[in-house]
Formats: sequence, C-alpha cells, structure tokens
Amino acid sequence: MGENVSKRLKLITSSEAEMEERSFPNCFPDWDQRAVPSNSGADVDYNDPFDEDGKVNTAFQNKVQNKIKDLLQQMEEGLKTADPHDFSTYTGWTGIALLYLQLHRVSQEASHLQRALDYVKRA
Repeated sequence: MGENVSKRLKLITSSEAEMEERSFPNCFPDWDQRAVPSNSGADVDYNDPFDEDGKVNTAFQNKVQNKIKDLLQQMEEGLKTADPHDFSTYTGWTGIALLYLQLHRVSQEASHLQRALDYVKRA
C-alpha cells in the first residue's frame, strides 16, 4: 500500500483514535412499537392480503385476478409477433398451452381450458 493510502485505510495509532465521520445525523425519533395504532377491523388494510381469520381477503383476490388478466393480455399481444414454429415448452406454444391449462386448474374457468386447447392444436 504506500503513501497514497487514504486516511480511512491507514492503521490508527492509539494517539490517533478519532475516526472520520461518514454519516448524517438522524433528525427523526426512534421507532416506538407502542405508537402504532391497532387495527380494530373497522378499516381494511388493502396491503395486508389476509383477513382476521388468516384467509386471503377478497380485495387482494380481486387485485391478483386483475393483474393476471392484465398480464395475459400483454402476453397475447406479444404472441402476435411470436415465432410460429416455436413449439418448446419453455418459450413456445406448448408452454402457453400449459400456462392456460394450469390457470384452468386453479380458477376452473372454461375459457382458460379452451385457450389451452387452441394452443395445443397450434402446436
């Protein structure tokens, strides 16, 4: 290491025991658990996916279902320019059919099963 070593990296002798200040002072008070208001159940926290019974609440279910529909729509748009000869499970039509089959298994929606069949026929 030589003479060009930064002061922070040099070994400090007992007479040079002060360290360089490398932080900003915190002007906010420390967090206090007691200051957090308890949720009486009157207002629903939409960021918490579970209700009082530990089950997934309907607001979160709707949020997830809407996101799935949005992502499927984006995927369908992208498939318009996809390789028509890609039949692999990972990137191709077979994988899309498998996705729709799994969606049908989870949601029991007949439209997903029909879409899976459409993509199997394409493959």
